[in-house]
Amino acid sequence: MHITPTAIGGVMLVELEPLGDERGFFARSFCAGEFAAAGLDTRVAQCNVSHNARRATLRGMHWQEEPHAEAKLVRCTAGAIHDVVVDIRPGSPTFLRWAAFELKRERLERELQRLRSTWVRPATVPAADAERLLGKSLEREYSLADLLRRPGVGFDAAAELAAVAAHPAAVSRETLRAEYGRIEADAVIEQAEIAIKYAGYIDKQNDEVDRASSLENLVLPEDLDYGQVTALSFEVRQTLARQRPATLGQASRISGVTPAAISLLLVHLKKRRLGGLLHGQVA
Repeated sequence: MHITPTAIGGVMLVELEPLGDERGFFARSFCAGEFAAAGLDTRVAQCNVSHNARRATLRGMHWQEEPHAEAKLVRCTAGAIHDVVVDIRPGSPTFLRWAAFELKRERLERELQRLRSTWVRPATVPAADAERLLGKSLEREYSLADLLRRPGVGFDAAAELAAVAAHPAAVSRETLRAEYGRIEADAVIEQAEIAIKYAGYIDKQNDEVDRASSLENLVLPEDLDYGQVTALSFEVRQTLARQRPATLGQASRISGVTPAAISLLLVHLKKRRLGGLLHGQVA
C-alpha cells in the first residue's frame, strides 16, 4: 500500500495495491507495520460500516480528546464520498486548516460509459495482440466492459487493446492520471473494474438493501402472539415475546434473532394479514 502525507499533519492518504490473478484481486487495507512506520496509531478500537440510502447524505465523525483519542481509517467501498477534514487541535501548526478528498461520481460514471461504448473487433485487433492481452483471439465484436468481465482481464489490458485497435476513445491509465491525478485516477479505475466485474452481485446486494430498508419500519402488531409463530425456534419465540420489538427492524437487531427468523416472521405477518382480509370478506 501507499501512504502519502497531506497538508494536514497526521492526515494520510492510504492507497491500495491490488494483486490480481484469474480469480480477481487481493489487497491489504490495513497493515500495522506500515501504519506504524508512517506514524499512524495502529490500535483498533472499532470497525464500522455505514450505508446511505440517498445521495448527498451528510455524516460526521466523532473526535475524542486524549486519553481517549482514536485514529480514523475511512474507506469508500461503493459510490462516492466527499471527505472533509478540519484540524481543530489548538496546538497544531495547521490549526483551523482543512482539506477535502473526493472521488467524484461523475468521473466514475463517465469511465463506465466509455468502457461500455468502446468496441473492438477481430478486423482491428491482430490475433497475436488479442492472445497476449486476453489469452485468446477475438471471435466477434466486444465492448471493453464485456472484456473486463473475463477472469484475469484488467483495465490496463482492455485499454491497451483499444489502443491497438486505434479506437478514437482509447484511454490509458496514464491518460487518466494526467487528467485527474494519480490517486483519483487509480481509484476511479479500481471502482470501474469492481462495478463491471461484480455487477450481478452488486445489483443483488442493492436489491436486498432496498428490501431491508422498506421493511425496517414495518410495525409489528401489539397483539402479536409469538408463541403461535411455530416456524420460529422456541428460543427466538421466547426472546421476541419478552422484548416485544415495535418494528421488524428492531426485531432484526435483537441478539439471537437471525435473518432467517426475520424472514419467517415476515411470512407469518403476511399470512396473518391475508387471513384477516379473508375473514373480513366472509363477514
